[in-house]
Amino acid sequence: DTFKALAKQIGDLGEAGGDFLVAWVGLQEYGDELNKDLHEEYGIDSQKLPVYKFFKKDTQEVIDYKGAKTAKKKILSFIEEHAGIYITVRPGCVPKFDELAKQYVAEGADRPAIKAKAEEMVAAYKSSDDKEPQAAAQYIKIMDKIEAKGENYPKEETGRIEKLLGGSLSDAKKD
Repeated sequence: DTFKALAKQIGDLGEAGGDFLVAWVGLQEYGDELNKDLHEEYGIDSQKLPVYKFFKKDTQEVIDYKGAKTAKKKILSFIEEHAGIYITVRPGCVPKFDELAKQYVAEGADRPAIKAKAEEMVAAYKSSDDKEPQAAAQYIKIMDKIEAKGENYPKEETGRIEKLLGGSLSDAKKD
């Protein structure tokens, strides 16, 4: 069940998961018709469940998730975007460097300055024993590839890798 998996993953984040709540609100369509008022207030059609909504703290704003209802990664990305937290959906990602990557690909970005900052951060990581320094260095390699091969490099490389993973690549090489 997608919701249970989402709730567990977000719950496992602990305090790093930010200040928000993931909840399930069922609908009882018989007897006391529990939660019918909430479903009506937020325009939820009981025939189209599950529905994911994000309620922003300290505002009346409600943001509807419009993607696939069982696409866990997309739902987590939706939460990540609107809650302002980082949920590692992709192996090898480093939050600080993801932020630099977003800046790097933004229109009008000062790419040399962003890349220089990334290089400084990687150099500071060199004394660490964990896997983050290796993953962080990949961001610079990708920045170099974008410079050399152009703006479409990330999309083309992602397509190439997905094709490899979907093909006859052994399980050992897929990891």
